[in-house]
Amino acid sequence: MLAKGCNLRVVVCAATRRRPQMLKYLLASLATMRRPQDVEPVFLIVENDGAPNSQATVEEMRPRFDGAELHYLLEDRVGIPMARNRAIEFAVETGADLLAFVDDDEIADQAWTDELVSAYRTSGALLLGGPVLAALPPEGSSFGKRFVHSAIARRYDEKARKARNLAAGGRDTKVTITTGNWLASTELFTRHGLRFDEGMRFSGGSDAAFFAQVRRRRLAVKWVPDAVVRETVPSERLTPGYQFWRALNQSNTSFRRKLDKSALYAVSLILTVPLRTLMVAVLFLAILPTAGRTFLSTVRGAGWIAGRLAAVFGRRSDLYVETTGH
Repeated sequence: MLAKGCNLRVVVCAATRRRPQMLKYLLASLATMRRPQDVEPVFLIVENDGAPNSQATVEEMRPRFDGAELHYLLEDRVGIPMARNRAIEFAVETGADLLAFVDDDEIADQAWTDELVSAYRTSGALLLGGPVLAALPPEGSSFGKRFVHSAIARRYDEKARKARNLAAGGRDTKVTITTGNWLASTELFTRHGLRFDEGMRFSGGSDAAFFAQVRRRRLAVKWVPDAVVRETVPSERLTPGYQFWRALNQSNTSFRRKLDKSALYAVSLILTVPLRTLMVAVLFLAILPTAGRTFLSTVRGAGWIAGRLAAVFGRRSDLYVETTGH
């Protein structure tokens, strides 16, 4: 664990692909973010595409960073873990102590890195994370899309509440830390040799798989409830169809990872499908009596079942082949 007064070089990275407006909002939030004392922030954008389409956006925002380092890299091997691993190599090669990830569809609270770095200094953890909450819905959204957005926002709030309670009870390892809000010591990459699984290039879930590696090695992790970022949920995601499809792919990826680890364990999980089906039926019947509060759980629960069944028949998630938002 580093001494409290030790200077730290922190690379703050976002991988991006074909979301210039969202990237601009993220960069604006990073530029105004509070910079912790004794920390040298380095900002990095890794574009994951075949051409430097977002480089002009980065250059447009550069003056807002008031002289702080802002780097742009193009990773033309398309796939989220490829972009994340490129950021790891940059952090290691430039002598960084810490690497933070935030998504290009998010906005960081002003105290975000301050909270994460403070927790790193005092906890001895090698991997830390915080909650992702929902930003305001897109302007001009229809009633239906605002309804879906409110359900998503409640789900994020509930996840954050559960994670806070687990951390308060010393059960930080029970909260999966994902790259939407993520801070890691570069020891994970140098001393322990960890990287994101590039076999999961379009499926999503490589960050959850990374967390699983950290947990298997019994390395210290820390949940930081007050290190908040907010996700801008684009209009394309505010439909029941998309929420079903997203849950299907997330369930599929999670199940396949467990199937690769232990076929017997995976079989035990598939046996839970009848019980989950019953639960989804109850949630569906409760939609009207609860004024729609069980709507999203019903849709995502159905997607969860479909994802498990699809995995049994050999389907692999392709959640991130197409980019949503702009």
